[in-house]
Amino acid sequence: MQSFKISLILFAIAAIAFTGCKKDKEDPTIKVNKPAEHSEFNLGDEVHIEVIFADDRELASYTFMIGDEDGGHIHGFHHDDDGTLKGTEHEYHTMVTVPDSLAVTVFYLHFTVTDAEGKKASKKHMLHTH
Repeated sequence: MQSFKISLILFAIAAIAFTGCKKDKEDPTIKVNKPAEHSEFNLGDEVHIEVIFADDRELASYTFMIGDEDGGHIHGFHHDDDGTLKGTEHEYHTMVTVPDSLAVTVFYLHFTVTDAEGKKASKKHMLHTH
């Protein structure tokens, strides 16, 4: 009887340990709601940016920058932002103004989000000026 109780206790401990240590199998996600990809803006326009960062377990941080296709800065158009996150979903909102003197006709919004286990997702979103 004593060995049965010990076996039952060991089984219960193993079951709790197995179910309590779920691995994060999903990468975090980035969904750009605004502006639509390939939207066109005039010089001087304000760009309203709405993004949802999500993860199945826990978010940790994000970065956002405006740049060229490779993530380099565009002369005269700098915007960098980063921060920490909590929870499984975060709505990010910001406004940027397209400079009146912008010399390029294409720019990118670059986003990276990291979850609590260090998994990362990145997204670049192409926009145009005319």
